[in-house]
Amino acid sequence: MKNKLTSNKYFNITKRVLQSTIFALLLSVAFSAYEMRTRAEESKEVVMNLTEIQNSLSTRHLGIFPKYVGNINNMLEEAIRQNQIKDRDSVIICEDVLYYGIHSDAKGFRKMISNLITLSDRGCHITMAYYDINRLPFQHMISNSLISNTQQKNYHKDKRLYHEKLLAVKTAYADIPKEKSNREKEAITKAIIDKYFDNYMSKKGVSESYSSLLYRLSNRRFVDSVLCEKYFRVTRAENTDKFTKMIDQMSQPLPLYNDTNDRVSIKVNELCAQLNEIKQCYLNKPYDQIRYGDIDKMYKDMTVAIAGMFTSLENVELIPLSENLTMSCWMTSINGEDTAIIAFPSKYSTDEIAFISKDVVFSNYIRTMLTGIKISQDIE
Repeated sequence: MKNKLTSNKYFNITKRVLQSTIFALLLSVAFSAYEMRTRAEESKEVVMNLTEIQNSLSTRHLGIFPKYVGNINNMLEEAIRQNQIKDRDSVIICEDVLYYGIHSDAKGFRKMISNLITLSDRGCHITMAYYDINRLPFQHMISNSLISNTQQKNYHKDKRLYHEKLLAVKTAYADIPKEKSNREKEAITKAIIDKYFDNYMSKKGVSESYSSLLYRLSNRRFVDSVLCEKYFRVTRAENTDKFTKMIDQMSQPLPLYNDTNDRVSIKVNELCAQLNEIKQCYLNKPYDQIRYGDIDKMYKDMTVAIAGMFTSLENVELIPLSENLTMSCWMTSINGEDTAIIAFPSKYSTDEIAFISKDVVFSNYIRTMLTGIKISQDIE
């Protein structure tokens, strides 16, 4: 019987297959695949467990701007979902600008405005601190965003050089003999300014006396505006494609709500339409004709428009800041529970990074920071 079995051709084929290297490899692959699948399922379970643990942490990372704008809206919407807003419920916002995310996440910006109007209507007290458009922090923020890092060095070098030149001009001007006639003083002043500021602060086409120009040279804002224009043009020439994309993004109109039957949608649409008009006013021109001053004025006018809308609401307190913020933050305090999103400014980094937290340390820090702001601004 055994001999018949071993002589059977099918038995011999099977024996050769089982003893072959190919079969061994196939078997090895099969076992490896099974092991990988088992490990994948185990890994998936581990990842799910880690995600659950991460979400339960009191503080966790949200990502970089503008990714977390959606998280800000989620937090505000969670506050809205509360059936009743109590007298002590509040929202605290400290951000560099009121138009936060307007270009990078237009829908997110629009939704944030809508959420804040809704919370205000429901009696939630909202405090918003932001950079005063007439103060240095706002000016520095604009220049940092529009002048490249390379040209920032030249810009600051030129500012230091300006102060040295101005001191030399003032010293020479003070030494002009008092007995000189006005015409002679004018000629001497012209020579002094030409000596120190030739091809540096040229004002072609401006018909003003040199004594008047000397007065203007003593105006920090005037000088800074001239230097910003100068290095904005250089930055634009360095990378015209990047500049074009930036202007195209800025020029994109804010989307409007289709359903405008409710008060909140109407108010948001009115603001968005106003902001779109401001954009068109300053950016609807050839790329090479857009000046630093156009973008600077656009941002200032947008800030005024948004502040005006919030001022028309009840329960909203606006605080224009004259000093730099150490961080941006958005915090809701509803039914005694605080939730905060904090973002660290990106002056020396390419990205602005944010975290969400329910940790009492952060909420206390934000309240203390707001108290300090109000004391410095002499607000009760």
